[in-house]
Parts: sequence; structure tokens; C-alpha cells
Amino acid sequence: MKQRIKTTRLRAERLRHDYSLKEVAGEIGVSTGTLYKYESLERTPPLQKYRKLESFFNTKENLLEIVEIEIDKDRVPFAMKSL
Repeated sequence: MKQRIKTTRLRAERLRHDYSLKEVAGEIGVSTGTLYKYESLERTPPLQKYRKLESFFNTKENLLEIVEIEIDKDRVPFAMKSL
């Protein structure tokens, strides 16, 4: 069964690549709590951390943009669109 959820492109990219919060946080040098706050837009990453995220995901897309993703029953994203 497909489910649609709205989230940040940052979270969608992390899920699409099957990375944990811990893996991505470790790569960019922040805590998992801080990365969660970036993903939920509770906090904006400083430019240096944002650039590390762009590099890690190899994208120039706006990682803080809200997108809609379709996920399967295992919560694996298989489609994404900008809103």
C-alpha cells in the first residue's frame, strides 16, 4: 500500500538513500538531534553544514524545500515531487 507524506527534501533524500540519522549526522559533524531539527525545519543549518549536506547527497536542489513523497509499506520512498 502506498502512502503519501510531506517532508523536507533533506529527509526524503536520506530515506531514499537508506541512511540513518546517525550516519548522515556523523558525515556532516552534527548530533542526530540537530539533524532531526534540520529535517523538521525546527532549525536552519549554518551554511557550512548545509554545503556538507549538498555534497553528501550530491545535489544542488533546495534540501529545505517541502516535498511530497510516496512510500511503500516498508517506508521506502519511491516517488518525490516538489510542492
